[in-house]
Amino acid sequence: MKNIVSKLLVWLAFATLVAADGIVHAWQTESNADRWLTGTVVRVVDGDTIWLQNDLAARPLKIRIEGMDAPEVCQAGGMASRDFLRQRILGETVRLKLPRSRRHDDYGRTLGRLEHDEKDIGRWMVSNGHAWTYASSRSAGPYAIEQAQAMRARRGLFANGNAENPRSFRLRQGSCYPPR
Repeated sequence: MKNIVSKLLVWLAFATLVAADGIVHAWQTESNADRWLTGTVVRVVDGDTIWLQNDLAARPLKIRIEGMDAPEVCQAGGMASRDFLRQRILGETVRLKLPRSRRHDDYGRTLGRLEHDEKDIGRWMVSNGHAWTYASSRSAGPYAIEQAQAMRARRGLFANGNAENPRSFRLRQGSCYPPR
């Protein structure tokens, strides 16, 4: 009985913390490092931003697909990237893998890896030439091989030689969306 009460108290403390954050999530734990949220894609904003509705949440959660960078909607290829993603996942049930500590970007979007039909959506977008891998000074990015293959095959954005990386576009032009 004492063990059951202890587990119940832990669960209540966790539920209180999650609710205090303003969003109630149904977490599935596959390991200590992985937290998954399952929901339906109710809106595709651009090639790397969606709105995800979870049955337990009061309102949809704005998600930035981690590991890739799609063109801005006001950038060449931006609408095609958005439409390519929209065709695949709008109205579909997806799984979102969240990092250990929930992170947000400058626009207030929750960052996470997205899966549909057990396929990594970031990898799929980059492989099909509708996004770049998210590279940094320390890393070529999680989808560097897929990006190189898409560039060689001239898929999607890489069909002509003048595709501009979204990071360069934002530095030159700014975002299509104002920060929060």
